[in-house]
Amino acid sequence: MKLNVFRLAMLGSVAVLSGITGVVTPLAPARAQQVAGIEEVVVTARKRQEKLLETPVAVSAVTAKDIESLSLANLNDVTKATPGFFISTYGTQRNDRASQVLTVRGMPPSINTIPSASVFINGAPVTGGFVPGVGDLERVEVVKGPQSAYFGRSSFAGAINLVTKKPGDEFKGSVSMLGGSNSWHDLSASVETPLVTDMLRVRLSGRTYSTHGQYQNSEDLSRLGDRRTESIYGVIDYTPADNFRANVFVTHWEDKDGAPATGKFTAANDFNCRAGGTGTYLCGTLPKFPESRLGVNFPLATPLTGGNTFISLVVQNGGGFAGPLGPARHSSAGLYREAWHATGTLEYDIPSLDVTLSSVTAYNQQYLDNIVNSYAEDLRSTPNVNFGRVPNVYSFPTLLLTQSKIKDFSQELRATSDQAQPLRWMLASIITRPIRALGASMASARTRA
Repeated sequence: MKLNVFRLAMLGSVAVLSGITGVVTPLAPARAQQVAGIEEVVVTARKRQEKLLETPVAVSAVTAKDIESLSLANLNDVTKATPGFFISTYGTQRNDRASQVLTVRGMPPSINTIPSASVFINGAPVTGGFVPGVGDLERVEVVKGPQSAYFGRSSFAGAINLVTKKPGDEFKGSVSMLGGSNSWHDLSASVETPLVTDMLRVRLSGRTYSTHGQYQNSEDLSRLGDRRTESIYGVIDYTPADNFRANVFVTHWEDKDGAPATGKFTAANDFNCRAGGTGTYLCGTLPKFPESRLGVNFPLATPLTGGNTFISLVVQNGGGFAGPLGPARHSSAGLYREAWHATGTLEYDIPSLDVTLSSVTAYNQQYLDNIVNSYAEDLRSTPNVNFGRVPNVYSFPTLLLTQSKIKDFSQELRATSDQAQPLRWMLASIITRPIRALGASMASARTRA
């Protein structure tokens, strides 16, 4: 929740022998901005530059001005400005950032492991659709409807293409600071400069975002819903000739979240309608869920039988439960994720043939571990029938450690005709290859460890 949000932006530019100029001013609301005429938006939803109003597909474009004026910080914020686009944690039974489902035009995936919509950066796929934020983007393009011909598999319902900012031929820098209640803050900074005039340019940017949880864990008085993201971006743009363009984009980010605020309705306490003798319905006004039952998380360092703890047995792998990923990288309830994404784009125009040859190469790497209350309710008084009877079963209070590591590589080769020709065509080949995909789930009170 963001309340009492304030914003401060600082923009600066440097020209040769002219010193440094800077402006520090609060940004006015978007409604107060007066824009002469209608801004022309150019999109690349069909792997070519086209005016948004002339593109024969359904595209919702969120520009850099929209992102700034509406204070959009992530893809969930983009859904609020894009009709027909929705993100949920469908199937995870908890409110965290470990898993998400992209839904376009109300079409969720028919199989949880195969998404119906995917996220791309500069046309290259992103593993799982997770991105650190949208603050350093030129625009976000939400393409609705089947897009397999342009983006490959996992885009039957649509595709979300994030177009990054390219550095210009002037030295520029910017700083943005936002803050609000619950220790909510979002800080970002960027700088760009030419290295070789009219040929080589670079842009570097970074962002840190965090917020304390809105709710309190009644067990140990910690906050529920803490979130923190730290990310860096780098762009190199190279144009040695008018008919050749090269661009490299690299980003690295870490997510460090606390335990989520998650509760579970039970027939004994919450459902007030009985149809056919069952108590699994809610009638009338939705009752307020008791905060005392939100995601009760047993302290991970509490001694269990024999003096062992969840941390020593599972997180540190003292019990020998870990698979090929080894011990977890954090020892507190919640999520830890580290990810890399790199995209390289080459474009070469052949004027004599009126053809543009393009290459898009991408690499993704993501590691995740997540410690959660797997049942979203307090089951500490519920005995584990296998405890003491089955080897390697401990009376863990519904805690679960999930780990995963994914690496993949994609390559697209494309030939595109000149858009001024009466007959326009495109020929492309896309290859996506997983390099490695590992996962493990360990230690729950209701199952074997």
